[in-house]
Amino acid sequence: KAAGCGGGGFETEIFKHLHVLFLQRVFLFQLHFYFVAHPGVGPGADAVEDAVQVFEGRVALGGFGAGVQNGFLIIAPFLHPFVVQGKLVLAGQAALAHTLFNVFGALIVTAVCYIPYKGYPSFLYLVNSLTPGNAFAEVPQNLERHIAMFHTIFNIAVSLLLLPFVKQFAMLCSWIIPIRDKVQNQLLEPALLNTPSVALKLTSRALEEMVSGAWDMVNRAVLNHFLTGDTDEKKYEELVEAESNIDKMQSDVTSYLVQLTRRRLVEPQSEMIPLLMHCTNDAERVADHCEIILQLNDRMVKQEKKLSDTARNDLQKLWGHVAEISQQVVSGLAGHEQFSDVILEQRLNKIHALADQYEAEHIERLRNGSCTAACGVIYIEVLGEIVKIADRLGNIAERSPEIRKHYVNL
Repeated sequence: KAAGCGGGGFETEIFKHLHVLFLQRVFLFQLHFYFVAHPGVGPGADAVEDAVQVFEGRVALGGFGAGVQNGFLIIAPFLHPFVVQGKLVLAGQAALAHTLFNVFGALIVTAVCYIPYKGYPSFLYLVNSLTPGNAFAEVPQNLERHIAMFHTIFNIAVSLLLLPFVKQFAMLCSWIIPIRDKVQNQLLEPALLNTPSVALKLTSRALEEMVSGAWDMVNRAVLNHFLTGDTDEKKYEELVEAESNIDKMQSDVTSYLVQLTRRRLVEPQSEMIPLLMHCTNDAERVADHCEIILQLNDRMVKQEKKLSDTARNDLQKLWGHVAEISQQVVSGLAGHEQFSDVILEQRLNKIHALADQYEAEHIERLRNGSCTAACGVIYIEVLGEIVKIADRLGNIAERSPEIRKHYVNL
């Protein structure tokens, strides 16, 4: 109207839409930050949605001024937590970015609407030309579809306009809501326990990380230390720290699953929890073998003994078969296909058979005097550790298809 473009129903509806969009985003930003930062506090999702609908109704009935007044009254209780709350800063920044995107977009489009084209606001003329029907007629045609088209073009145009300024946009959000404390990512989010299907998926991801981490530890212990005789203290400390992390992950996953059992679960969810617990324990025990292998390596070095070329080649061959099972376990937990139970059993049997064969051959070398007794005992103990690692990985591999099947059934 101020631009001399007249004032039909289409213009009124669009400007009302912009006002609601602006105020609703501010309102939702405050709600989002407050309730995410305070899990279990405040109304549920249905109540929040009801509040939004009431708010939209007040704006539609009372106009822009009434909408601002009612909007301030609604969001006022949330302003204090927004200011003082120090947790979940990244969530607040994401919500703020979403809010500012719509606020800047609404201001830009509103300004463009004041530029007339053929007697109509230019942006609205563009919407009208791309949508069937004439919204500027005395009786607006297809008005609902025009408003929907306006919303679509609004999001596309504003996205393209702000895309070159993503870096500056992020800096602005960081300036408004600064990160004062170190941000720590938490995979097992307690707030998601009320959504068991998501919580179980997160637990599966944590288990996948545990298995990958445990395998990396024992793989380094065997290949980089025992087979080479390396006793680098710094590398030892890295493996010890990694094992502590695996132990903590086991504790966190177990605690998370115990809390999940107190929620209302459907049958596939209930059946999946013990499977995950068993796999978690097996993954932690795989990591425990890392320390034992390092201890055996220390004994070997202190006694100034070395493995014969035959013994080293046998261990490398046996470890290669274990590595194949490990790769399939990680692949299965990630949701990819893995070999069947029959093939798994065949490979485990082969590992047991090779270990027995190598042990018998080594005992024969002891009898011939081609190997010392002290070195022979350590070699046999390492064979036993490798077999135990293979069995632990085999347990996880057997349960992986069941975990995936139950997850699909959710």
